[in-house]
Amino acid sequence: MEQHQDQARERQTAQKQDQRTAEHRREPERERLGNAGLTARAVSAGRSLLDLPPEGLEELAAWMGNQGMEELLAAQGPPLEEADFRPPTGEPETEPFPVPEGAPELADSQSLNGPVSGQAFDPAYL
Repeated sequence: MEQHQDQARERQTAQKQDQRTAEHRREPERERLGNAGLTARAVSAGRSLLDLPPEGLEELAAWMGNQGMEELLAAQGPPLEEADFRPPTGEPETEPFPVPEGAPELADSQSLNGPVSGQAFDPAYL
């Protein structure tokens, strides 16, 4: 009895595998891969990431992660160079802005004497 059940299970497993294989053959490769797969295939074939559509790049980035995308960009981009920067020598040719002497005007401002509370401004009438 148990041998009969094992044979039935094996047959079912084989039938399911055959069915999946047949479905796989009927479905075109373009539909199976999706955007991320097609983008990955294009990148591995040497296509530049900068030439690919944004939707495919977003899906590829979701699969690969930030580190993987950074490695791809580093591999495709020009080598990084350290820029030689030297600050200018001598005094800067600027003049200070003249600030009048006097007491600060923010101590007792008379311009903000409106109500402290009330209806909020609502341009959309929500």
